Amino acid sequence: MKTLQISLRILVVVGIVTGAAACRPFNELLDLSQLDLHPPRFLGISAVSPTDIILHFDEEATVLPETLTLAPAIAAVSAVSSADGSITIGLSVPMDPGAEYVVSATVVDRHGNSLGFAAPFFGFNPNVPELLITEFTCRGSATNPDKVELLALTGGNLAGVTLSNGSHLAWDTRMVFPALTIAEGEYVVVHFRPQGVTGEIDEIHTQTDATAAHAIDTAWDFWVPGGSGLPSNNGSLVLTDTPRGRIIDAVIWSNRTSASDEAHRGFGSRKMMERVDEIVGAGGWRSTGAVAAPEDAVNPDGSTATRSICRGSDPVDTDTRDDWHIVPTRGATFGLPNTDDRHEPAEN
Repeated sequence: MKTLQISLRILVVVGIVTGAAACRPFNELLDLSQLDLHPPRFLGISAVSPTDIILHFDEEATVLPETLTLAPAIAAVSAVSSADGSITIGLSVPMDPGAEYVVSATVVDRHGNSLGFAAPFFGFNPNVPELLITEFTCRGSATNPDKVELLALTGGNLAGVTLSNGSHLAWDTRMVFPALTIAEGEYVVVHFRPQGVTGEIDEIHTQTDATAAHAIDTAWDFWVPGGSGLPSNNGSLVLTDTPRGRIIDAVIWSNRTSASDEAHRGFGSRKMMERVDEIVGAGGWRSTGAVAAPEDAVNPDGSTATRSICRGSDPVDTDTRDDWHIVPTRGATFGLPNTDDRHEPAEN
C-alpha cells in the first residue's frame, strides 16, 4: 500500500510537470530528485531519567500526540523535538527501574512523511553498581555446569543490568536482572546451564533462597532462562547497564589464531567476528592491532569445569587478556575471593 501511494504521488507530480511544460520554461519545472518521500528512520530509544525517555531518528520529527502510548500505562505529559532528530518524552510518574515498557507512536517529518513504530525499553535505573566479571567456566560438566561470577565494586541496584552470552547487540542467551540491592564486595553468580531441577531460584530476598546443588551460598544466584551453556572455545560475555545498553565489562575468549581461517580473520564464523568487533568498537575490549584478532582474546585451553578462568585476587581491569588466568584443578572460587594460583600445564 505504501509503494502504491508513493507511486501515485509521483505520477500526479509528473502529470503536473508534463502539463505545465508547454507553457513554462524547462528550468522552472519541479525537480523530482529533490522530493523527500522517505519517512523518518527510527534509530533507538533510551531512558535518561526516571521520568524522561529519548527517541532517536535520522531527521527532525514530531510526535502526533493522539498516537503516543506506553505500556504498562504511564501518561506522557510532553514531547519535545530537536533538530538533531531526538524527541524527549516526559512522563507523569517515574518508571520502575529495570521494568520493561513499550512506547508506540506515529511521527512525521517536515514534509509530512510519517512512521508508525513500537519500541521496547527498560525503566531508568539511577543506581547501577560498578561491576566486574571476575570468574567463569566455559567447559563445564554435569556436576559443575558453566557459570559466571560478578563482583560488586560499589553498592547499587541490579534492575535492568544484563549479562549476555554474545555481544550487547547480538546474543544467544542472556540474564536481565530484576531489582536487587547489593552491597559493595558482594558476588553474583549466573548459571548459564540450568539443570531444570527444583531449587533453581533467582535469589532476590536472601543468598540462600536457591537450594539446587549448584547454588552458591556466598553469592546471589541467578539462572539463565533457556541457558544451554557457554561456547567452549570461542565466545564472549558482555555486561551492560540495560539490555543493549552501555558496556560495563566484557571478556572474549578463543583458542584460535589469525591463521585458523581467512574468511573471518581466524574467528571461525562471521557471527563471532562481528560480535568481537561490536564489543571492541564499543570500548569493551582492546585489540593490539587495527582490528581484533583471536590472539587478543583469553585462551581457554587448559580450563575445565573446576579450572576456572578468572581475574586475580585484586582484580585488574585493562580490557585485555592480561587480566585473566586459569586456576589449578579444583581451584574455582565462585562466591569467594579469587586465587592467584595458576594452572601449570604438564610438560610433554
